[in-house]
Amino acid sequence: MPDLLTSVTYFAGGALLWTFLEYFLHRFLGHWKKGRNDFTREHLRHHRETNYFAPAYKKAIAATIVVSLVAAVTGFLSGRLQGISFALGLGIMYTAYEFIHKRAHTHAPINFYGRWLRKHHFYHHFKDPKKNHGVTSPIWDIVFGTNVNPGVVTVPRALSPPWLIDGTTGKILPEYAEEYKTREDTPVP
Repeated sequence: MPDLLTSVTYFAGGALLWTFLEYFLHRFLGHWKKGRNDFTREHLRHHRETNYFAPAYKKAIAATIVVSLVAAVTGFLSGRLQGISFALGLGIMYTAYEFIHKRAHTHAPINFYGRWLRKHHFYHHFKDPKKNHGVTSPIWDIVFGTNVNPGVVTVPRALSPPWLIDGTTGKILPEYAEEYKTREDTPVP
């Protein structure tokens, strides 16, 4: 039983590390480097073309390198089982992040968390890229003072996800009208 508890603890630690890496990579590599590395170029393209996601092979290569290094270092410091557990937590959470992030752009929310995540993330995309860097969690945004409660999120019609817009009228669907508006729907002062 102690091995199971230890493995679960290390797994949870790896998952928690991913939430920090998600924030850190997004904030510092994704935005501060301004196109000076491949990660930043891919990320900024995703901001310009919200339906664009970096190719899976690039993500798989980077994830394999990072997870392997984390497994090796943690295994060296704490033992093989702990290293594998920690790396699995990190890798599974990263995989979940990729799925959740893409789904936020391509599918309508199905629960409270999904609605929160989309507003939090789309505020970052369309209002202030210096805020709301966490996609799956606001933990590190809260810790580092970059969390914003978005209120109503204004989305440029041309970049609106398909689940948000009525294909016939081009307007926000009624079920999302209290949370979103399109830039073209905003009254001009």
